[in-house]
Amino acid sequence: KKILIALSSNHLYIFEEYDEWIKYDRKKQLKQKNQNSSLYTSFTTKGLLTTFKLIHQKKTGTPEIAKWINEALYTGNSKGILSIYMLSYNDNNNNNKEDNNNNNKHEPIHLKQVLKQSIHTDIITAIINLPDTDYIVTASMDRTMKILNDYGQVQLTLKGHKKGIVAIDYSLQYRYIISASIDHT
Repeated sequence: KKILIALSSNHLYIFEEYDEWIKYDRKKQLKQKNQNSSLYTSFTTKGLLTTFKLIHQKKTGTPEIAKWINEALYTGNSKGILSIYMLSYNDNNNNNKEDNNNNNKHEPIHLKQVLKQSIHTDIITAIINLPDTDYIVTASMDRTMKILNDYGQVQLTLKGHKKGIVAIDYSLQYRYIISASIDHT
């Protein structure tokens, strides 16, 4: 199933694709089997219907960016704090018995924070992973990039921009980390 992450001013929401409750009639109005306030529906440009169920919400303190990397959720906030979360699943099928719908289901029960660490002195603007490695790179308005291992420990600090960094990417072909800054470099 698809997972959707949404950020608000001080919360992180995680939604899971949910496909059991929607009917779509000719007048393009939604009919719900039940009135569950944790279900949300979105339409694509081609009119396809996708429904998501809210599976977790967590007060995070103004996250500015979030990214799934190596089965973990990395968030960065306006104070330069990096947080790493793991999504814990609860086996909801009691001794491997099938539920009423004859489906074995595994429902997420919570998002466990495994790291909260100040790694920058200003807003974290980007988080990427380096392909085929266990390294993560963050960028910040403090004019630095940090290379971290998958435990969140800073391995290297890269400096050189005169103003804040707004975006980073990685070139697999040339094996370069590429950054863009407000200083136009």
